Amino acid sequence: MAKQIVMKLTVVLCAALVSCVIGGDCDCMTEWTYDGDVDGVMESYEGCSATADWNQTWCYVQGGSNCNQALNSTVAGETRKWRECGSCNCMTEWNYDGDADGVMESYEGCSATADWDQSWCYVQGGSNCNQALNSTVAGETRKWRECGSCNCMTERVSGASAAPATA
Repeated sequence: MAKQIVMKLTVVLCAALVSCVIGGDCDCMTEWTYDGDVDGVMESYEGCSATADWNQTWCYVQGGSNCNQALNSTVAGETRKWRECGSCNCMTEWNYDGDADGVMESYEGCSATADWDQSWCYVQGGSNCNQALNSTVAGETRKWRECGSCNCMTERVSGASAAPATA
């Protein structure tokens, strides 16, 4: 009983930490395009990715201007917002049908689900995270990893003050 309480408290604290740092609208787009090598051809990227023109992994965010951590692009005509990120860091908010009732439940950061005895999360960087595993859920393309004792973030991401080079 005490172990379950500690585990739940750890998950709550971990989720609170992630939510304070980056809100749910700040999750990386699952797939996005960008001309990182400035050759006039848009390349495809997955989640939190490295591009040829930037020395830190980054992504376009799902929530646009609703993400308080996102920055405006320096690419002419680009309306998407971006932020630096860590490929193996947990998505801040994600949906999953852990109790297999056909209804997706919402989770934050490292979370316990009804069907798994460890806390886990879907990662921001998809296959860019070498620790992430393929889902066993049919049709699920997101990658996941188990979490240790509140290690929601595997990489500290500092606030960015510049943008990837303009395309």
